[in-house]
Amino acid sequence: MSNERRLLLAILLALGILVVWQMIFPPPQPPPRPAAADGATAAPQDPESSLPGPGQETVTPGATAAGTAPPGTDGAAPIQPDLGPAVGEDEPRILTLETPQALVMLTNRGGRILSWKLTSYKDAQGLNLELVPEAARTADALPLSLQVADPAFQELANSALFRMERVREGDTPAVELTWADGAGASVRKLLEVGPGFEARLEVEARQDGRPLSAAVTWGPGFGASEGKTSGVAGFWYAGRALVAQDPRPLRLSPGDVAPGEVRRTPAPQAWGGMEDTYFTALFLPEPVGPFAVRGTELPAEAGEPETALSVSLELPAGGATGLYVGPKDYQLLSSKGRNLQEVVHFQSGIPLIGGLVTLLTRGLFHALIYLHTNVVANWGWCIVILTVIIKLIFWPVTQKAMLSMKRMQEKTRKVQPKMAAIKEKYRRQGKKDIESRQKMNQEIMALYQKEGINPAGSLGGCLPLLLQLPILYGFYNLLQVAIELRQAPWMLWIQDLSQMDPYYVLPLVMGGSMLAQQALTGTAIADPMQRRMMYLTPALFIFLFLSMPSGLVLYWLVNNLLGILQQWLINRRYEQEKVAVPARRAAAGRKA
Repeated sequence: MSNERRLLLAILLALGILVVWQMIFPPPQPPPRPAAADGATAAPQDPESSLPGPGQETVTPGATAAGTAPPGTDGAAPIQPDLGPAVGEDEPRILTLETPQALVMLTNRGGRILSWKLTSYKDAQGLNLELVPEAARTADALPLSLQVADPAFQELANSALFRMERVREGDTPAVELTWADGAGASVRKLLEVGPGFEARLEVEARQDGRPLSAAVTWGPGFGASEGKTSGVAGFWYAGRALVAQDPRPLRLSPGDVAPGEVRRTPAPQAWGGMEDTYFTALFLPEPVGPFAVRGTELPAEAGEPETALSVSLELPAGGATGLYVGPKDYQLLSSKGRNLQEVVHFQSGIPLIGGLVTLLTRGLFHALIYLHTNVVANWGWCIVILTVIIKLIFWPVTQKAMLSMKRMQEKTRKVQPKMAAIKEKYRRQGKKDIESRQKMNQEIMALYQKEGINPAGSLGGCLPLLLQLPILYGFYNLLQVAIELRQAPWMLWIQDLSQMDPYYVLPLVMGGSMLAQQALTGTAIADPMQRRMMYLTPALFIFLFLSMPSGLVLYWLVNNLLGILQQWLINRRYEQEKVAVPARRAAAGRKA
């Protein structure tokens, strides 16, 4: 038998044995299939398929897994969001970023700013200037906190311990702060500090694994209390909110917004933030963004809560913003565009003349900058030089007014005996009724007219003072806004032109110069009451100037010294006229 036949016979024998085995031992029947809703038989289920795989959740019968299609849909495969692992740290930690201009301390609790100090500016104790108030640290209300719609998520994001990692060193260091709870909530912040007083912040928040828009805040409160050492009420301020808008920035003080109140800008703006007298912290959104100002209660030193403001910028999901944290330097801010020089508060709120004072303040500021750059690198001597220039500009006007007043005073002094006789006549008559007084005044006015006296002519001496008052307030306003004059020394004990004289020497010398000027002016005043009033004016000015900035007192002192010189020249000229006029009249009579 051939091999092929043997193989065929073996196959047929095996098949026969298999058929006979199936007939003797039949296989067991499967269990009945459950009926579907539409009457169809359900497909069999593999027992292993009911176990949850990696990244899957167990779904109880009758429930729908998150991300799966509900019954009655097309049955597409479910898509689960990638929630990722939990990220954070176990212990509170502080990380410091240092640049040539700033020293920034970050806390991993909430990934916020604990301290922001300017190394190129010092406080009254000579330490690096701190811009985060102590009250904010005490209340754990710190800059770079987040504001979101969900209060629970907001509280968690501002209290969780973030992981902090340096991503760059050098003059422009950067740190990444990340936190995630492993259940879909996460926050990532990237802060880059530098160059200069600039910084940049990226914020990415997620809830249930999905991107979330969030507002980042600066505040509550801002700035140090360095101005409290001065007696000038309201001269220094801190913790004020400002937001760009037309025609000038919106500025709000703590008393303008109640605790819990929120004021939103009607339209996105180019910048907004917090300020004190000389420094500011600004958000610079890319390109613009909506801002809000919030009022918050912070504990005060005396125990009574105080209202503090914070400014928040709403960022889109994964948004970023620039920052400027530094001095309100007009030239520096002007170079950065966005009309940032408006942060320097030249505006004056004085009714009627506020616009004039604002214009004068800007002019005085630019004049001082020019003198300091091109003439002398001492702000005190710049004030002296500028005062001389201003006096020379007004010299012709004041010269004419003061000479006219001097002439009227001399004429009035000469007719004093005649005026006294008129008054004595009516006194002897004993008549004090209105008609008698009117007759007496008519006789005095007739005497004035006969002698060529203008009763209002003596008021011309007030013109120099009236002309100087807007400039005086312009200097006062300038010292509130010019960072250049902060801690700027003049000489000897005057080491800060923006602060009051600690020994009151400058105000007293100023008062003495004013008294000397009044003495020269009032030599021809015959009325004792008017003379007493003139001598009381210096005492009043001394009292007012005791707590004024030294730069302002210096301006008024130099102005008085120049006024004394001018008054001396006027008196001398008048004495020469007294001799020259009769001589000319006598010569004219001889010729006749």
